[in-house]
Amino acid sequence: DVPAGSSFAACVEETLRNGDWHIVHYGGHTHYDVQKSTGYVFFPGAGIQAVEPMTIDRFAMWLRSATRFVFLSSCTSAEEAFMFRLVKEGVPAILGFLWKVEDEMAREFAICFYDRLFGDGEQSLEYACLQAKKEMHASHADNPIWAAPVLVIQANYEEPRFAA
Repeated sequence: DVPAGSSFAACVEETLRNGDWHIVHYGGHTHYDVQKSTGYVFFPGAGIQAVEPMTIDRFAMWLRSATRFVFLSSCTSAEEAFMFRLVKEGVPAILGFLWKVEDEMAREFAICFYDRLFGDGEQSLEYACLQAKKEMHASHADNPIWAAPVLVIQANYEEPRFAA
């Protein structure tokens, strides 16, 4: 619930700035402005404003040093403006999509991914992503959803084991 006089984006900012979140999963709409070389994430707006755009730069500044992985479950979120900005802020691993994805397909991919990451044996980010892609291809070979996810991991990143 958003307190009176506040916005959804302000609640997200407060939550991210005041907690040590190892994983941040954003599910929503993103847009990459080619002319400005800037990425935007969108939050529900208040009143007559239906959405509140937020630059990826501002969103990235909300993340704390404890953030180890950001999953941008949204269209074109694998663009360099998203990936490199989050890496610059110190996020060691980011997953996003190269092009537009249908909500239901993005949801299904996320479920496959997290099932592999946190399921029996707790797999690595790379393995979870690869297995989720394989499962999506087996179920939806005619839909390019299986090829859209991109996982970026910094070379000096030591992957922690996430506890379910």
